[in-house]
Amino acid sequence: MRLLYLIIAIALVFSLLAGSQTATANNPLPETQVLIVSFENRDRLQILADHYDVVEVDHDTQTVKIFSSPTSREALTLDGFTWTVDIPYTREINTIREKFPNQTSGMPGYPCFRTVDEMFARAAELASQYPNLVEIIDIGDSWQKINSGGTAGYDIEVFLITNKSNPETPKSDTFYMSNIHARGGLRRKLICAWRNICLKTTALTLILPGCSTTTVCTWFL
Repeated sequence: MRLLYLIIAIALVFSLLAGSQTATANNPLPETQVLIVSFENRDRLQILADHYDVVEVDHDTQTVKIFSSPTSREALTLDGFTWTVDIPYTREINTIREKFPNQTSGMPGYPCFRTVDEMFARAAELASQYPNLVEIIDIGDSWQKINSGGTAGYDIEVFLITNKSNPETPKSDTFYMSNIHARGGLRRKLICAWRNICLKTTALTLILPGCSTTTVCTWFL
């Protein structure tokens, strides 16, 4: 039994050594880094949550993981925080994803998630398909579009869903926002799925009044 424990311990040590990574002159860290930042109390944690891109919180070790840039690392120093770099995580988020063989749409390596261009195209399709239910409102430009002179970045659009056939009917305002971060793919997909259900259900109800597909979505619109 002791021999078994020894073998397991040795295997764990070697696995840790094999998984460890270091930054060298020939293998420097990219600008976007994942930091493990220590906090002393809830007030300090609140500062991190309010001003930095926190992706994980560990209350047991009183640390957070944040996505950082050179600017945010300078700000952390000025705010009196200390940190270490999570090198494996940093390498992972900076790895360029490749498309799967025969993948023709979706994000590289994640075909179930639409790209930004595909989302805009799908929104335009729905506006054309359901003109009485959909309106796309351009409310401005992204930071990148403004600062690139229009050569990069995107418009910021509101996808308004409402039944235009009953403008006199009192309705509550419901606002959903997603895709604040590039990694927010799941929330974006959930909202798009809800949008599609609402449009299909309401459109069918308008064509076939009293049909059994009437749901809360129809009531919303």
